[in-house]
Amino acid sequence: MPSTTTVTGPSAPEGASDSRYLSERHQWLIGLRWKAIVGVALVISIAAQRGWIVTSKPLFSIVAVMALANLVFTHSRVFHIEGDPVGGEKSERQALSIQICFDLCMLTMLLHWSGGVENPFALFFVFHMAISSMLLERQVALFFSALAFLLFGATAVAEATMVIPHFPLMLGPADDPQSLTMGFWRSGVFVSGYLAAFFLALFGVVYFVNSVESERLKAEASARVRERLAQSRERLARVGELSAGVAHTVRNPLHGVLNCIGLLRDGPLESDPDARETLDLMTEGLNRIENVTQRLLNLTRDTNLVRRPTDLNQLLRESLQFIDSRLNRNQVQVVTMLSPVPPVFIDRDKVSEAVINILDNAVYACRDGGTVTVATSPTPGDPGHVQLSIVDQGEGIPAEDLGKVFDPFFTSKDVGEGSGIGLAVAQRVIEEHDGSINLTSQVGRGTEIRIKLPIAEANSLEIEG
Repeated sequence: MPSTTTVTGPSAPEGASDSRYLSERHQWLIGLRWKAIVGVALVISIAAQRGWIVTSKPLFSIVAVMALANLVFTHSRVFHIEGDPVGGEKSERQALSIQICFDLCMLTMLLHWSGGVENPFALFFVFHMAISSMLLERQVALFFSALAFLLFGATAVAEATMVIPHFPLMLGPADDPQSLTMGFWRSGVFVSGYLAAFFLALFGVVYFVNSVESERLKAEASARVRERLAQSRERLARVGELSAGVAHTVRNPLHGVLNCIGLLRDGPLESDPDARETLDLMTEGLNRIENVTQRLLNLTRDTNLVRRPTDLNQLLRESLQFIDSRLNRNQVQVVTMLSPVPPVFIDRDKVSEAVINILDNAVYACRDGGTVTVATSPTPGDPGHVQLSIVDQGEGIPAEDLGKVFDPFFTSKDVGEGSGIGLAVAQRVIEEHDGSINLTSQVGRGTEIRIKLPIAEANSLEIEG
């Protein structure tokens, strides 16, 4: 599948942060289990001393098994080696699933030996559902809800039908210690109602907690995106200050050299063809330097937009004329698919510069021959914007570089072929127009850039053609 990046910033290695988060939760769950083991052992000791339970030996055996298993879980964490982010995350989720499954089985056995449905600690199943909902996918959490219901429900039904023995809580009067429980819990109505409530509680907790957790994760992801965007803009501002100074410093002597070349061409070297050819080459090289410095200034200069209703198709036709010479030199064919679209409300000069920068990159990508397709169309599902797409059949962009394509001074072009500010300028221009720019690329198959620009209001001024 092709990889995608957008103006919101480079893609972050979320898998790595997810793996670390799960690893921390994994350690937290192991620590929480130690506390639960101590607490359960204490409750069993008190219940046995007070005579509330029939027998305590099976319960202490279960606690011992839990402690031994938690030692194994702890040992596996100590020697756990994190691999790649995706593999690490998968491993953490599998380990968490195994532990939660183990906990459900242990809790079911504890409840069976201490009153079953009579034991108020059956509510602890809800606690495990909350943990699985926070740490695992909703489908997995729902699976654990079904597992918990089947384990506890089957135990309750088996005890009620006397398939397996029932170990009641001895909470009644001394002369009839079972009177508070034995009188009603074997009733089919009670067991059915109890299990129905149990079922709804488990699945309700999973849905509620998972929904809250999903919203929290979305909010955190959005905050990370905003933070990266703010950092990117801050870096761009610092680079802009430096670039503006360099550009001004370079342009002043540059114009002087260009003027001297003009005087030489029109003066004593006017009749010397070899000298004029040399001067032409010098002029071309200096003009390229001038273009780069001008782009740097445009990138850093905070100028007001002069927005007018503009025919986007006409702007594209004129922009293509600026790259005619490069098209011929690289043997690149341009295919235009310009659909009738409403006028856009833009600063014509700035958007034209952005489009030329993108076209220049597309042509360079097809430098060994190929096709560049330029198309316009209404934006599906968004009547307030017009869509422009520029597709090339070039070599494509590696996935590891997609997050950097809009960074200033990042370029995949050969040395001397590009400055790395064309797409940065284009991104800034489109953002200033409240539009969006989206780049999709696949190595060996080419690159597509889609731009959305706002349409002009119906009562706007006369269209600029």
